[in-house]
Amino acid sequence: MNVPVSLASVEPTRLPQPMAIKAFDGLQGNLLLRPWYDWCGVRAIVNWYFPLSRAWAAALEAGGDLESFNSLLGGGFRSSGRIGSALAQTAEADRIYNAAQRQWEERFFGDTSALERELIAVEVQRQSASKQRMLCRKAFLPWRRKFPKLHWAVPQNENVEQHQGERLLNPASAFEVPSNPAFEKSCVLTGAWDSGAAYRQYWLRFPSLAAGEENAVMANEGENGKAWAKVYEPETGGEGAPCLIFLHGIGMETDFWGEMADPVNQLTKQGFRVIRPEAPWHGHRRLRGRFGGEPAIAQGPLGFIELFHAWVTEVAQLVAWARENGSRQVAVGGLSLGALTAQLVATQARNWEASQRPDHLLLVTTSEDMLDIALRGSMARLLEMPRHFAAAGWSESDLARWTPLLEPHGDPVMAPHRIVTLLGLADDLTPIKGGESLMRRWNVPEDNIFRRNQGHFSASLGLYRDSSVLERLAAVMAG
Repeated sequence: MNVPVSLASVEPTRLPQPMAIKAFDGLQGNLLLRPWYDWCGVRAIVNWYFPLSRAWAAALEAGGDLESFNSLLGGGFRSSGRIGSALAQTAEADRIYNAAQRQWEERFFGDTSALERELIAVEVQRQSASKQRMLCRKAFLPWRRKFPKLHWAVPQNENVEQHQGERLLNPASAFEVPSNPAFEKSCVLTGAWDSGAAYRQYWLRFPSLAAGEENAVMANEGENGKAWAKVYEPETGGEGAPCLIFLHGIGMETDFWGEMADPVNQLTKQGFRVIRPEAPWHGHRRLRGRFGGEPAIAQGPLGFIELFHAWVTEVAQLVAWARENGSRQVAVGGLSLGALTAQLVATQARNWEASQRPDHLLLVTTSEDMLDIALRGSMARLLEMPRHFAAAGWSESDLARWTPLLEPHGDPVMAPHRIVTLLGLADDLTPIKGGESLMRRWNVPEDNIFRRNQGHFSASLGLYRDSSVLERLAAVMAG
């Protein structure tokens, strides 16, 4: 699921064709994308991906040192050839990746004289090094059961009050957007989804609004962290194209696993500009010693309050950037965590300047009830989140007090017919009753609500087979 590793395979003036996911085609896709897939998927994430990622993040921070690794994990691993090899392999992959990333940033954001074929080689090298580093998780498979799933750090209510209480008292200004930042734009590359659908690709970066990102892995010493967004445009006419800003789910770091033929990104075929921001604490914004997205879950209420605060306001800045760069119609959308963020954007935008308000909304697997997700959702149960909350002194009524900073209260800024939604009838991670309730409250037309007999993951992955919800959004925006 990555671009080819060999630089010799790179076409001189075009990016390698993104990898298509064949597993969801035909009969096998029909069999896979059903609720049983979600039952297996959420358990694989919680019981396999999370503990392996916890070990991986500790190994990256330890730099090959067993004593540091044990200190970060609270474990008692003894020196042996196997664990030493896993740590050394991860440290070496991290060294190679960091060198490739530094070269990439220097060339893409600093060197304006580089030829496109040289930039493509640098991009392929970066993606190859990134994937190899991400795959180092498998080196820790023999000890999977010994690793914690998360580095839990749920603060007490008083601590959250100290950090976020003032925002809770002033909901109209709780997501106040700072003045538009200075956006840095990378060099532009050209690629193609297939033989007849070329696109342009580049990155934006701008000052992060997220807590703690002065400690982001790639932040320069003494510099606050950066927010990052990857942009796809039609090969010609992208500056004036309608725009979809689409937000990813928790723990998703698709750029680090390599370029794939994502159906959202392929809206460039229909003349769209697509912006894919990285969430706080993910991807280039990962915090030292933590894996992508871990701080959001492991800090309980504070994690999501701070993530939403930063990402919602950063999205407003990206909406303004898209308008300033020619997009007269701007939609904000997302799946899972991204959808929860997008729906907050839709309601908070009432308090923003006109240039920062989106015109349309796309929600994939969402719910308006954050307490239901955090206390009764399938991932929350497997992670024993209610127990961790209770251990830090949180009652359900304590949690409910903070929902104005977590849920879409009030009406959205756009008209109901400009909202398009995909819900999984068997979704128990963001339980569907919360999504249905939101659609009723917002009076979204039935023609704009797509329901699938699928769960949380299978419904979103079903976009690879059935993109009718994206086609509906495109039609609504064209109308």
